[in-house]
Amino acid sequence: MSYIGHEKHKHRPEELLTREEREKVMVRIRSLVFWVGETIPDEVEIAGRRIPLRDLVHDFIHKRELSDEEREDIKALTRDLHRREKFFEHLLDLPDITKEEAEEISHRLLGILRAIDELRSLEEGPERDIEKETLMRKTKDEKRWLKYTKGLRKRI
Repeated sequence: MSYIGHEKHKHRPEELLTREEREKVMVRIRSLVFWVGETIPDEVEIAGRRIPLRDLVHDFIHKRELSDEEREDIKALTRDLHRREKFFEHLLDLPDITKEEAEEISHRLLGILRAIDELRSLEEGPERDIEKETLMRKTKDEKRWLKYTKGLRKRI
C-alpha cells in the first residue's frame, strides 16, 4: 500500500478518511479492550530487520522462567514496538489517508499493541504478582481495621 512511503497521491474525496472517522479509529485503538479479535502480527519490521513477532511472543509467554537476558530482550523489543506504534499513529494522522489504508494501519497497530500488552505482562514477572498480593493483603487488613474501629465507636 502507498502509506508506507506515503507519497502524495490523489484520491477521490469519498475515499479519504474524514475527521470523524479518524476520531473513531483512534477511540477504538485507545479503548480498554482494543485487542479483542486482533492477532499479533506474524512479522514486524524493526530497524530494517524482519522479526517473527508472533513466534517470539509465543515463545516468551510459554517459558517457565525467563533469564535476565531474556527480560532485557523483552524490554528492548517493547521499546521498539512502541516506536512502531508511534509510526503507525503518525500515518493515521496524515491528511490524505484513505479509509482502506486507515483500516489496514489500525489492524497492524492493534496487533502491535496486543504484542506490547503481552510482553508488558512478562516484564512484570513474578515480582509483580508478589507486589499485587501484598497490596491486596494490606487492603484487606485496612478494611478489617476500619470495621473494627467502627464497631468500637458504636459501643462508646
